[in-house]
Amino acid sequence: EFSVTFQFKELVGLAKQRFVQAAALQDLADRATLVGTEALGLPADSPLFRLGKSDVPLRVLVIEDRGAHGLYGHPRESSSHFRMALYDLAVTGKNGDAGGGGSYGFGKGAFIRNSRAHTVIAYSCFEPTESDRVTRRAMGFSWQNSHKAHTNGKDTAFQGRAMFGSPYQASSGPSIEIYPFEDDAADHFAEALGIPLRSAANLNELG
Repeated sequence: EFSVTFQFKELVGLAKQRFVQAAALQDLADRATLVGTEALGLPADSPLFRLGKSDVPLRVLVIEDRGAHGLYGHPRESSSHFRMALYDLAVTGKNGDAGGGGSYGFGKGAFIRNSRAHTVIAYSCFEPTESDRVTRRAMGFSWQNSHKAHTNGKDTAFQGRAMFGSPYQASSGPSIEIYPFEDDAADHFAEALGIPLRSAANLNELG
């Protein structure tokens, strides 16, 4: 049976410290301090500036669905549900089907921009396919404004999108892709964040 729940949690003390460390939120805080909240489009009271205060709650919104098909498919594939849900913007695979729902990828912008850290983390469980035997993936995304930052002695332009996952060196060219953590690595990441683990062996845990 399909279900979806929305729950706010307030993390303090050790739980907050573990979450901040696991999600590498201090890296985002360092960039915000270097560039400024206005340049990044962050609110002046963003929780990124209170990460070190363990007694100040870090409020997170947990959106959880069960009994769905999950975000299956490796992001390098254009048909990947993980890619369509979190990587792409202004595209859709619905082909105009009536009643298909969705907003061409703009929906993700609504909940990312309403995060006062402009950050979202996804952990998904799904059934394996013939071309993809993975059953769990997890990754973090942060969407800020495009900006310039003075790093390594020079001004560098950044697009404002940060991805937290597993780096992959392309076989040709210097570029490095960021892909989700998979299976055991995804579970380890989720567990460090306090997210309940899931198994594709149970259909009710897909989502």
